[in-house]
Amino acid sequence: MKELQEDVRERLDYLAGKGALLYGFPGVGKTSLVKQLAKDMNADMVIIEKDMSVRQIKNSFGYARKIAEEGKRVFIAIDEIDDFGSKEYSKYQPGGISKIIALMTEIDGLKTESRVRKNLYIFGITNYLENVDSRLLRPGRLEEVIEIPFPNKEERGRIIEYLMV
Repeated sequence: MKELQEDVRERLDYLAGKGALLYGFPGVGKTSLVKQLAKDMNADMVIIEKDMSVRQIKNSFGYARKIAEEGKRVFIAIDEIDDFGSKEYSKYQPGGISKIIALMTEIDGLKTESRVRKNLYIFGITNYLENVDSRLLRPGRLEEVIEIPFPNKEERGRIIEYLMV
């Protein structure tokens, strides 16, 4: 876990205002990794989940944007990001916008706000890389794809020790 945190932390300057997609088997600690990074780096954490409405997604980005404008680091974690795409093409919310379009619009809106960009980091999290909408994996959105490997027995022990500290 510590090595993964260091790897992601090294990439943070590059990822400012952009994003990364973390993928790996269920239960390997993708969300925990982002939460621990946020804690270690004294960053606020905003989690966006598939069950949220378009309004809640926009409000969450607005809250994160406000924190970043104040000069504080903030992480946005979009959990199970693969569920925002393929199933959503036909599921439009009142007002005619799908959740995937709302996500892309909010992420794209960060490009013009330099003060926000340098303090805001977006992490898409998925178990199934192949199911992530390809529109999210392009420059300015989720630019970096990071595999979180399945830990062996020794690594699991270190992860448990690290999390218990």
